[in-house]
Amino acid sequence: MTPARLLTVSLLTSVALLPLPAIAQDAGDADAFLDRVAATFEVLGYTIDFGDATMAGDTITVKGFSASLAAMPDADPFTTDVELTFEGVAETEDGGYSAEALTVPTIEGGDDDFAYSLAGIALSDLYFPGGEATMLDGIEMVGGAEAGPFAFSNKGTDLITIDSITADSEFGFADDDAEISSITSTVAVEGITLNLADAPDTEPAVIEAFGDVVTGSIHQQSSWDLTTGDLAISNFDITADNLATLSGDLSITGYTLAVLETMSKMQEESAGMTPEQMQQQQATAGMALLAQLGLGGISLRLDDASLTNKVLTLISDMQGAKVDDFTAGLEGMLAAVLPPALGDEFNGEIKDAVATFLADPQSLYVAIAPATPVNFAVLMMSAGQPQMLIDMLNVTISANDTDMGVDAPDAMSADEAPVDDAAAADEESTDRSKDKVGN
Repeated sequence: MTPARLLTVSLLTSVALLPLPAIAQDAGDADAFLDRVAATFEVLGYTIDFGDATMAGDTITVKGFSASLAAMPDADPFTTDVELTFEGVAETEDGGYSAEALTVPTIEGGDDDFAYSLAGIALSDLYFPGGEATMLDGIEMVGGAEAGPFAFSNKGTDLITIDSITADSEFGFADDDAEISSITSTVAVEGITLNLADAPDTEPAVIEAFGDVVTGSIHQQSSWDLTTGDLAISNFDITADNLATLSGDLSITGYTLAVLETMSKMQEESAGMTPEQMQQQQATAGMALLAQLGLGGISLRLDDASLTNKVLTLISDMQGAKVDDFTAGLEGMLAAVLPPALGDEFNGEIKDAVATFLADPQSLYVAIAPATPVNFAVLMMSAGQPQMLIDMLNVTISANDTDMGVDAPDAMSADEAPVDDAAAADEESTDRSKDKVGN
């Protein structure tokens, strides 16, 4: 597959699964509609030129588009003749517009050896507020997205398939404010299948260890309070069925809409800068931006169903060694590579956790859980003092749910994401299609 084709599927998928505004100043005028779409994309850093458009009832059909990124002025525009169909276009009470759905036909490409296809691409609950487009409009542009099935094949045989990809967002509105104040999102990638048996150059030992196919899924939840800037990514799970699940959580404070707008402006200003100028920008504006953000916590957890033993057996067999001897060698290598700067106590916790896990692979847990959020600028300035950082961030590691010296906090759930209590009390989720769409 050529780089150009890879870029094609990447950008088309981005158009389908990321916010795509959907209506013009006059719902009966397709050209005015597309002008409005382009204006909103400009706020997000894109320049969009659409092809010919037609309108039948409340459906607008567009024949292709070209897109360029403001931060990459020297790059050639991406151009495609893919057909975009906006359905259920209607005017809203605030002078904006909504669309029930945007659909994109099946995307296909590749060559005689490798090919790909992505079907069922659709967005739902599209909303374009009236007035001048803002960054907030881009965030609120889409309520749901879906795609699938996806297939990547080699000479007609599927190597990777995905049944479905879905993403949904719920927007919260404080009191009677027309602007959103919070977002709760979920993402799910279901029915992932890796065909090991037919993959080129797959070692027979790998198939013997893992079987002909490996199946799995990906799930994520997130919440963002735009007023306080509390952002939480929770229950981010990557599951390989009957093998293992890798779970992660992340909490950041201070990530307000103003910070996002500053980051976007920095990206635009960096276009055409020399490396020296970009370095200067990062040293000044970048540090000022980091000073507004705080790390609330991070956790990673591996729940093992059979993966570790399969990998240990596979590698030891390939090296002609016994599993116990190979495992002991791994523990010795770890002890040799751990940096002294981390301190004897923390290095000891790492070695104990790894030894416990390798002896009986059940779970491995690593967490950063400071008592209060730690400013990112402070983290940058403390990078040269790792032992102080370990204490400041309350870094812990444990295996098989056994405490290695410090209590390991439970993984943060979406309901436990940091939010402003007063704002949460006043906030309610609002159905945009009912409250903002005119009759």
